[in-house]
Amino acid sequence: MINLLSAEFSRLFKNKLLWALSAFVTGFGVFEIVMQYIDSRQMGTVSYLDNTLFAYVLVIGGCGAIFCSMFIGTDYQDGTIRNKLVVGHRREQMYLCTYVISVCASVVMMALYFAVQFTLGIALLGKPAMGVSQLLVFIGIGMLTIAAFDAVYVLISMLIPSRSSAAVACLLVFFGLIIVAAVINGMLDAPEYIQEYSMTVNGVELSEPQPNPRYLSGMKREFYQFLYDFLPTGQGVQLVSCAVLHPIRLALCSLGITAASILGGICVFRNEDIK
Repeated sequence: MINLLSAEFSRLFKNKLLWALSAFVTGFGVFEIVMQYIDSRQMGTVSYLDNTLFAYVLVIGGCGAIFCSMFIGTDYQDGTIRNKLVVGHRREQMYLCTYVISVCASVVMMALYFAVQFTLGIALLGKPAMGVSQLLVFIGIGMLTIAAFDAVYVLISMLIPSRSSAAVACLLVFFGLIIVAAVINGMLDAPEYIQEYSMTVNGVELSEPQPNPRYLSGMKREFYQFLYDFLPTGQGVQLVSCAVLHPIRLALCSLGITAASILGGICVFRNEDIK
C-alpha cells in the first residue's frame, strides 16, 4: 500500500491537469477578491473576506469531476490498473489509494485558493468578519464536502473504464446536483407572506400581507431542509453565503456520502472485469 501510494503521489505532482486546474482555482480566487474590492469602492460599501472565502467548495467540486475522471481514466487507457493487479496489489488497496490521491489533489487546489484569500484578500478586503472558531468550523465542513464530492467521482470513474464517458458522467452529476440545490434553495427561501402591488391615483400601494401558497412549513420544510443539507452542492451554497444552519448535520451527511460511496465502490470494483 505504501509503495502504491508513493508511486501515485509521484504521478500526481507531475500531472499537468492538476496544475492547470489549480491555476484556474487560484485565478478564480483572485478574480473574486478584485471584483469585491471594485464593487465596494464604487458603491461606497464595506466588503468582507467572508464573501469570497468559501466559494472554493463549488469550484473545486466542479474541478474534481474533471480531475478524477481524467486521472483515473488514464489508468484504464494505459493499462496501469491491470498492471497493478498483475504485480499483486489488492483491489481494495487500489480503490482506497485512488480516493486518497483524488482528495489530495483537491487539497492542493484548496491550499492555493486559501493562500490567495489570506494574502491578497486580507490586503484588499480586510480580515474575515466571523470569529476564528466559526471560520475553522466552516473550513472543516468545506473539506468534508469536497471529500464527499471526490468519493462520488471516484466511484463513477473507477466503474466506467472510458475516460470521456466518465468525465461526462461526473460533470452531469455535478451540474445535476447544482440544479437540484438551486431549486430547493428557491423553495426554502420563499417568504411566508406576500403582498401585491397596485397602481392607484395616490401612487403604488401594497395590499395586506397574504399567506404564500408556496411557503414550505412543517414536515415538508424539514424534509427539504434535510435534503438541502445532505447534498454536497447544497452544503456548498450554504457555505458560500455563510448561512449554515446545521453544521453538525452537514458534516455527518458528508461523512455518510463518503463512506457509502467508498464501500459501495469497493464492493462493485471487486467483481469488475478489467480487460
